[in-house]
Amino acid sequence: MSEFYRSFEDKHRGSRQLILDRLKVYSPFLEQLKVCWDLPVTDLGCGRGEWLELLTSMQIRCHGVDLDEQMLTACKERGFSVTQNDAIAYLRQLGDASQMAISAFHLVEHIPFDQLNALVEEAKRVLVPGGLLILETPNPENLTVGTSSFYMDPTHVNPLPPLLLQFIPDFHGFARSTVLRLQEPEPIQEVPTVTLMHVLRGVSPDYSVVAQTAASSGPIPDLDALFAQEFGVTLDAAASAYEARVAGIETVNATQQTTLSSVETYLASVEATAARSAENLNEIVGALKGDLEALQRSHKIQLNAVHLELRTLREEYSKVSLELASQERLIHKAAVDTANLHKHVVHLDHHLDITRGRLHALSVILPGSVVNTVRYALLQRQLLKRDGVKIRSKLMARKVIFYAIRKASPYKPVKSVGIAVLKKIGAYEFLRSRYHKKEIPIFRSTIDPTIPIDTENLSPHARAVLAKIKLAEKTRDRIE
Repeated sequence: MSEFYRSFEDKHRGSRQLILDRLKVYSPFLEQLKVCWDLPVTDLGCGRGEWLELLTSMQIRCHGVDLDEQMLTACKERGFSVTQNDAIAYLRQLGDASQMAISAFHLVEHIPFDQLNALVEEAKRVLVPGGLLILETPNPENLTVGTSSFYMDPTHVNPLPPLLLQFIPDFHGFARSTVLRLQEPEPIQEVPTVTLMHVLRGVSPDYSVVAQTAASSGPIPDLDALFAQEFGVTLDAAASAYEARVAGIETVNATQQTTLSSVETYLASVEATAARSAENLNEIVGALKGDLEALQRSHKIQLNAVHLELRTLREEYSKVSLELASQERLIHKAAVDTANLHKHVVHLDHHLDITRGRLHALSVILPGSVVNTVRYALLQRQLLKRDGVKIRSKLMARKVIFYAIRKASPYKPVKSVGIAVLKKIGAYEFLRSRYHKKEIPIFRSTIDPTIPIDTENLSPHARAVLAKIKLAEKTRDRIE
């Protein structure tokens, strides 16, 4: 039977990691006990040792008791302290107030009721004042557990309702107790639609009774919040949620029925109104047909006018396109002419540079008097073209006369004879008033040496003139 039961547990109880995760719900209770005492915890019916493993990871001293030798072999392989013995017999060997917790996971459903009473009584004796008794068992409030899955284990004796199991430690003098409903699929409050299956299977499939002995003095663990906390899903909560959903459905059905009656009444009134309005509707339809035909004729006339205007626009568009093409050809021709003109200008500029270079070379080779004479002759030729022969003759005669006067004026006899002749003919005063030199203020331009002059774009002659001006300016400054 031992090998069969171990195989049965491995298949239906769940994996080791699953059981470890489920047992972590008791960790807060043991953490508070650990703060007050450094006493061991005894696990009755320790089985594969999941609870012993969790206690060891919390650094709590613990010891396991079980009758199944193969179960204890698995515990010993993991290094746990275990004893093969009956649970009640082992408790009777322990001293008073020597344990801070006694646990029994899925053990109480395997023993008769009188042995359960004896186990609780012995546990109260060996627990330190303020210690805990933890009894976990299947929950018969879950209808599937209470009517089916509980009896899958052939070693189960009777299912224990939560209120019955809670009453036993209360009867034997424990200070307080609470029921922890465990391993429910999901809280009933979070189920969007409660069905009959939630009533049958949604209640917590396991529960435990956690009872605490009275403590008159000494350290007392702070467990008030844990004892006040609600755990799991009760059958009443699942049934109430389902009844509320059913009541809501009935209310919706009644509302739908009322709405359906109202809709039928409304449809009947609509049909009657439609029958009464059929004749008027036919008249309206006839009038609308006439209006529609008139509107169609009007739209046809407007459409023809639009087509005509579109044809005109197309012709104008063709003319504009032809004109644009002609303008584009003219623009292209102008661009070509501009390019040719630009080439010609570049060519002329090149020849002009060559001519300038040649002139500069001539100015360097030929004497200054010859160059100046040529320039003067060219200037007179330009002035003759601009002013004409008559004006230039007068100006040249005036220049010759004044040149002769300037040359003869140093000779006093000649000057006296000239003045006498001019006075005799009455022209002296006229010429004196007209051509006598007056005191004219001399304008002396100054060169600002701080202003840079770009000489790269100047001709060679301009550069020579600029150098002479600068030299004259320096000479004048030294004289002054």
